[in-house]
Amino acid sequence: MVTGLGCAHTSSIASDIRGRPSDRLPTTRASRGAGFYASLPGQVYARPAADFEAALSDEQRPIVEQYGRPDWVRRPFRSFQAELVNEWIYLDRAQVFQFIGGELIFQGPLTDYEQILLRHGYPDRSIDISEESGRQIDVLVYTGIFLPSLQQYYLANGKIVQMQEGN
Repeated sequence: MVTGLGCAHTSSIASDIRGRPSDRLPTTRASRGAGFYASLPGQVYARPAADFEAALSDEQRPIVEQYGRPDWVRRPFRSFQAELVNEWIYLDRAQVFQFIGGELIFQGPLTDYEQILLRHGYPDRSIDISEESGRQIDVLVYTGIFLPSLQQYYLANGKIVQMQEGN
């Protein structure tokens, strides 16, 4: 049964870097919502600037030494407590890092959902499906000029459960 159209969302429990519950966490999957995805690389995210390493804190420097430069750096945004948050994305490692004042406040995996959106951008269409069992399926549809370029991703809890390519 289709209950509505719109952008899907994912959720997780907010926790700090040590796994303890945190009320300081600015943008876990639950709080990002559709606004996060409405504008993706090129609008919200950019490649790290040439002088990226010059502005690193003592806590950020070992991350760059271990992982290298991030694939994407999100434009700084405000947390729920109005603190300025910086976010780094390592797409090849499926990791996200968030910092406030150079202090690491969140490190965790990118969901399949986020990886699809970062790789392909905002979908041409999205469909929310509620099954009788209560499971929510989010369908992201990407179309091209020709039907063979059609891609559909079916996700439950941020994970791909089915993918279709072509017509």
